[in-house]
Amino acid sequence: MDYFLKASAIILLFYTCYKLFLQRDTFFQANRWFLLSGIFIATVLPLIVIPVYIQYTPQNISISQNLQVATIQTTTKSGFNLWQLLPIIYGIGSLIILVKVILQFISLHKLLQNKTKILSGPFVFIKTEASIAPFSFFNRIVYNPNQFLNTELDYIITHEKVHAIQYHTIDVIVIQLATILFWFNPFIWWYKKELQQNLEYIADQKAQYKIKCSKSYQTVLLKASLHQNQLAIPTNFYQSLIKKRIVMLQKSKSKNSNLLKLTIVLPFLALFLMSFNTKKVYIANAEIQQHLINTETFIITSKSTDQEIQAIKSKLESKLDHLEVKFSNIKRNQNQDIISLTIATKNKGQSEFTKRVAFNKLDNSPINTTILKVEDNQLLINDDKNKSVITITKDWTITSPVITEQASSNTNVIHTQNSGDDIKLIIENKDQDSSVSSYKFQTTNTGEDKSKLVIVEQQKKPLYVINGKITDIMPSALDTENIATMNVLKGQMATNKYGSQGLNGVIEITTNNKNSEKNSNWKIGKKVETTSLFYIDEEDTSKNRSTLHIDKNTPDLVLNQHKAFLTSQNIDIQFSTIKRNNKDEIIKIKISTIDKKGNKTKTTYQSNKGISPIEINLDGTGVLNITSK
Repeated sequence: MDYFLKASAIILLFYTCYKLFLQRDTFFQANRWFLLSGIFIATVLPLIVIPVYIQYTPQNISISQNLQVATIQTTTKSGFNLWQLLPIIYGIGSLIILVKVILQFISLHKLLQNKTKILSGPFVFIKTEASIAPFSFFNRIVYNPNQFLNTELDYIITHEKVHAIQYHTIDVIVIQLATILFWFNPFIWWYKKELQQNLEYIADQKAQYKIKCSKSYQTVLLKASLHQNQLAIPTNFYQSLIKKRIVMLQKSKSKNSNLLKLTIVLPFLALFLMSFNTKKVYIANAEIQQHLINTETFIITSKSTDQEIQAIKSKLESKLDHLEVKFSNIKRNQNQDIISLTIATKNKGQSEFTKRVAFNKLDNSPINTTILKVEDNQLLINDDKNKSVITITKDWTITSPVITEQASSNTNVIHTQNSGDDIKLIIENKDQDSSVSSYKFQTTNTGEDKSKLVIVEQQKKPLYVINGKITDIMPSALDTENIATMNVLKGQMATNKYGSQGLNGVIEITTNNKNSEKNSNWKIGKKVETTSLFYIDEEDTSKNRSTLHIDKNTPDLVLNQHKAFLTSQNIDIQFSTIKRNNKDEIIKIKISTIDKKGNKTKTTYQSNKGISPIEINLDGTGVLNITSK
């Protein structure tokens, strides 16, 4: 879309300059090349991008700094989107114009076949009895000798020879192709008319030089104007308005100084390039970087190309001898800006990548600039706008996104503290009126190459829900490799879903293995990863959203809790046709919904290997969206 807008702007620029400054001059050959150049430049120039280099100063990022959340969102807006329909409309329009041009070529072919051809020098003369205007197609000149006197016919053939010698047919084909490409732009059709008109000016001017009586030639033009049958592809003798052609024949030659007007378009093209065809390229300040030992920084912006991202991946892996990096889920909008990006890593030798951070905004706006830094064989991922950071080393990783103290007054704040081999993750509730005040977790080394996430401090006891089942106490240790999500609910959101049991707040934990609740003493692995985060009771209603998860291991109890919660939000949802295999895995489920506006949906998910994960998303405005991986 961006390409077509830029190309259309250039076509408008050349057309306007021609109409205002050039069409009244007699420099027809110069005007021909000006108009052809306009088509070529409009097609090519939008593809040229001028890099603008911007220096920045790399900064060391300390793990002890406060960290801010990098929220993972996989929700996309549903409903009708006009921008998605535009490519279809464009394709249909181009196809119609293309078919029309092809039919014109077929008609021309039928007219020329089986006709007597007379070769005379570089020209091929073809006589026809069809009531059609004389025309030339490359070196072929077609005419009906019964329509004109011999003298008149000589004038017409002289005119058509000029078209043939100067290959005006190529100009006509070029402008026809341009109408296929830019058919939606009304100026391309006016541009086509002016280009073909100028070709007739050229042929008239050259023919008149070879004819002794110019008035006789003009008389032939008037007589020829009575004939209407024309073909669109060839250069027709009657192509243009006769009155304009006669006026231009009688016009005095323009001054040579007027040729300077051909350059009037150049400043506008330069302004176009500098205003719309630039791309920012960030370069680390060389002087500063000399003082950073074993540090290298890479930048990903919303304008980064797939090739640039792939180059960053290769450079990162060459700098980190223990780590493999994967960039995935790269999605772009109509302007080719990145709106979705996921960064995953794994230690060499591991079988699966672990998702570290994902950017996917609900409004499909471009992602923020992301800084990836290699420092002392560690990878730091930093969002320079939100100042969030994730540090990945060979032995441990902080991958849980966290919120800095810049958050709103009723937002949970998570930060880290280093103490020897221990890392404490402290979650403090800044809302003094909330029943969930604060709680603290600590990861410790067990001596078995494993780390445990243990509650070391808690002021008020919230309700713990593991895989949809309410537990009396929080387990003393959690297997963080099995944790898929950990969500904090408070206030009205907690009581709406769990009643009076949620007065002190609710901590919902979903594990990767839904049978893990059978083992109350979970073992803890190295990886700590949060795949979902919820904002509750925010002043900004767009953040008051909830996400419910369903996968093949979801028990009926959780399905009932999901239904009860959505019912409290005035959403009618039904889970039916539920089938499970001998492993108690869901292999078929039908989900029917009626939202607040009365919109109804019915979707069936089915797989013999177990259904793919399903997310039911409800935003702060009550819009419901169900997605499945």
